Amino acid sequence: MSKKRILTKRRSGVAKRQVRKPVRPVRAAAPRNRLKKAKPASPRPRSKASRAPESRPAARTRRSSPVIPAQPDPSVEAMALFDRGVEFFNARKFERAQKVFGAILDKCAEAREFHDRARLYLNLIEKQLNPAPSRPMSFEDYYNQAIYNLNLGDYDRALDFLKKASVKRPGDASITYFTALGYAGKSDSKAAHWYLKQAIELDPENRVLARNESEFQQLMDNAEFKELLFPRRVGTGDERRA
Repeated sequence: MSKKRILTKRRSGVAKRQVRKPVRPVRAAAPRNRLKKAKPASPRPRSKASRAPESRPAARTRRSSPVIPAQPDPSVEAMALFDRGVEFFNARKFERAQKVFGAILDKCAEAREFHDRARLYLNLIEKQLNPAPSRPMSFEDYYNQAIYNLNLGDYDRALDFLKKASVKRPGDASITYFTALGYAGKSDSKAAHWYLKQAIELDPENRVLARNESEFQQLMDNAEFKELLFPRRVGTGDERRA
């Protein structure tokens, strides 16, 4: 047998060898005492019954700006107080008027246009409540007051001052003349004639003055009074007046 054939028989009589795959090297196991990294525990889901109600932030309420009441006009308030004070003053309720005018200065500081008038009334009230001791009136005081009241047409008050002036200076021609004028204003022709006659005797110029006074003009219907103002010339026989 040839050499080649023997090899063939050997191959045919021997079982086929299994081809083994290469084995990968096994890594050594890690030592057991090495600690593993702890994973964060995930929260366990709670049941709906055990869940606490979540607290939600309260809804923000819109704050409304505070309503500021309208401030009263100081001028209107001061005018109301001023009118009330004038009413008390005219009614001679001076103490109540004093409080009202004082309130204008204290409470209505911005209404300065009323301050001067309030102070004026306060001064008048002070004089009424605390009058200064009066000094004795002189002849000139009585005379000036008499003329003042004659111009106002207050003949009674004027005659009162004229009477007091005549005590200070008896027989004064001016006082006598204005006394006649006062009685003429009261339509007392008899008293006016008597005092005017005296005034003309003291000063003949008073006759000329009397002709231009309206108080004497209303008494011209009286013949005696007319004769006093326009006397006839004596011994001429005519009707011409002096």
